[in-house]
Amino acid sequence: MKKFYVLLISAVLFSVSSYAQTVAPFTNLAEYQEENLNLDISNLPELTKNSSNKAFYTEWMSPVSNWEDQGAFFQGPSFMRLHPDSGVVIVPSDGTEPFGNGFHLIGTVFQPTEPFYELQTGWLMNNYDSYKVDSIRMPYAYIRYTDSMDVAGSMVNIVDTAIVHFYTADQLDDWYMSATDDRFAIPKGENFSVDLLGPTDVLFTDTILLTKAAATDTVNGETIALGTLQFAVPAGINEISDNSQTATYDNTIGVSLVYKPMQPYEFGDTLASFDDNAQPQILLNNFGSVTYGNDGTGMPQESHFNNTFTSNRQVRYGQEFGPLKGYLATMAFFGWTRDFFFDADFLVTVEDPSGVASVKDNLGVTAYPNPAKMGQEIMVKIEENVAIENVTITMTDLLGNVISDNFAAVGPKEFSLATDRLAGGVYLINVKADNASSTIRVILAD
Repeated sequence: MKKFYVLLISAVLFSVSSYAQTVAPFTNLAEYQEENLNLDISNLPELTKNSSNKAFYTEWMSPVSNWEDQGAFFQGPSFMRLHPDSGVVIVPSDGTEPFGNGFHLIGTVFQPTEPFYELQTGWLMNNYDSYKVDSIRMPYAYIRYTDSMDVAGSMVNIVDTAIVHFYTADQLDDWYMSATDDRFAIPKGENFSVDLLGPTDVLFTDTILLTKAAATDTVNGETIALGTLQFAVPAGINEISDNSQTATYDNTIGVSLVYKPMQPYEFGDTLASFDDNAQPQILLNNFGSVTYGNDGTGMPQESHFNNTFTSNRQVRYGQEFGPLKGYLATMAFFGWTRDFFFDADFLVTVEDPSGVASVKDNLGVTAYPNPAKMGQEIMVKIEENVAIENVTITMTDLLGNVISDNFAAVGPKEFSLATDRLAGGVYLINVKADNASSTIRVILAD
């Protein structure tokens, strides 16, 4: 299935494999370099195509924001130029030797197999909720220097191309970190096509035609203007998790972005120059997206919500990293100078989320934290005025079996419920007081 879109701009400025692989750190990775870190993110014109914003608990998930909530400190946004050939170069401003553009592809995998994924509305998604990924959005920059070129003696308008590849769950590999059992997913390296810059068994592709109207800028300045690319996840991808009670990989969805220019180029041609004394005669149009680099030490890889991956000149041809041929996770663990994360967001619909909706509530009961970590006390608060001596609280499993009734009053209408002997999962808290009762769902993260 292949769809073609012409983008108009109104304002300038993935079950995974049944086996797992173990990876070890690498060395001598090319340092992630980009001189222009000052991006104009105040005005993001949206390029929307086939966006499907469904009703009922539908919200954008931002992996970058989620990592920040868990303690990551980012250096700020960085523009990652994409080009299919590492033979084109970037000229630094300090007079040092030009270096080959290192990045051909940027992508990420939506894998919410850990809890505490906060949506912008403030409620928490978790791996026990059935969910659907509707759409994906990402910032882009398209710096267009040249509008026409000579073809057989005639000047024709340049139409560059950006290609979005979607990855189903069975096109992804399940990986372990070498020192832990933490798992993350990136596409299968053996299925990487050097020519396509994507999977050899690609099923779903969006082709984005970059015309003059799609340009976000026409000059390399101190800032780079951005646009927003938004597209629907193809209906043919398995979008709904089939088991809401276990952490499965069946709804893992991957997406990657590559650039295919119309202009011909040769080895050594300049992709971008930051040296005013070394401006090329042939100006190649630039296209790319945005990543955020972690500031300081690498993040503990305990919750792999972002799963960013890239293809650079060191792995594209399988030259340096053994079994990794084509895709490389962007974790500092692999030898990068820092973690960096693709700024792609996912529009997710959750029906009847377990961490939000009450089964029955006549008392105005709230429970927090929800989700909670195993062993963490859950505080239960009652809004209605009730006699404390008449309150009973029990926790049951989904079949109604009583798991715990170990609660203690900590305030006039507030109680603590111990969970130190409970396994992770979905539970029901039942509160009875006077002639009223409430039942709410809670989650213990395993």
